[in-house]
Amino acid sequence: MNCSCFTRTLDAESEQLQRLRGEQVELLQLRNEVAQLRQQFALMKVPRPGTVQNQPVAQAATNADPNATKETMRQLGFAASRGDFSALDKLAEHAAAAIKARTNVQQYVLADVDDAFDVLGSEAGQGNDTAFQALWRATRNKNLDGLAIRALGQAAALGHEQSLAILLEPERHLLLRSSTVSALRPVAEAGNPRAIDALAAVSMDEKSKALWHLAASGLEKATIAGNAAAIDAMTVFARSENVSVRRVALLALENASFQNHSRAVEALRTLGYQ
Repeated sequence: MNCSCFTRTLDAESEQLQRLRGEQVELLQLRNEVAQLRQQFALMKVPRPGTVQNQPVAQAATNADPNATKETMRQLGFAASRGDFSALDKLAEHAAAAIKARTNVQQYVLADVDDAFDVLGSEAGQGNDTAFQALWRATRNKNLDGLAIRALGQAAALGHEQSLAILLEPERHLLLRSSTVSALRPVAEAGNPRAIDALAAVSMDEKSKALWHLAASGLEKATIAGNAAAIDAMTVFARSENVSVRRVALLALENASFQNHSRAVEALRTLGYQ
C-alpha cells in the first residue's frame, strides 16, 4: 500500500471514529433525558382525560397545564366511582407529591385533588354505592382522608344516609372529629336536623372548645332560620373567650332576631346585647 492510500485509509477511519463517538454522546444524552422524564412521571401517574388506564401524564404535576390537571383529576374521580379503585392510589400519589413540593405553608395545594372528590361526593349523594365505597376506602388513606370526609359531607347534604351515619359517629369509624365537624356544615345548612343537633352538641362538650368555631360556623344558617337547638348552642358560643367564636355566634343571633325569632331575641337579651 502506498503512502497516499494509507493516509486516506487513516482519514476515513478517523472520521468514522469521530462519528461513532458523537453518536455515543448523543445516545448518552437521550438516555439521561429519558431517566429524567421517568422521574417526573413517577411523581404523578394518572390516566389521560377520558381514560382509566395506567397511562402517565406527559408532564409532572408542577408543570402541567392547570385545566388539563383539573380534568385529569375529575376523570380519576369518575374512574373510582365506577369501581377502578386504583384511581385512589393515583390520587394519593398526586396529593403526596403536591404536599412535598409545597413551598408556601399557607398555600392549599390539594385543590386539584378536590375536583376528584367533588365528583365522588356528588356521585355518592346521588346513590352511587361504588362511589361511596371509594370514599370509605379513601378515609383509610392518610393523604386522602380529609378530602374523603369532606366529600362524605357533600354526599350527606344530598341525602345519602350512610355518609351521614359515618359523620355522626366519627370515633366509631376511626375518624377525626375535627374533620367530621367541618364536614357536617353543608348537611346542617341543608336543614338536616341530626346534623344540626350534632353540631349543637359540640357546645356542651368542654373538651371540644377547639372545635367551637367550626361548629358555630356550621350552625349560622340554622340559627338565622330559627332552629332552637342552633340558637341555644350559639348562646353558649357567644360566651366564649375566643373572639372569633363569639363574633360568629353573636352575628348569627342578631340576624335571627332580625327575622323576629323570639328565642334569638331572648338569647341576646340574656347576654346583655338588647
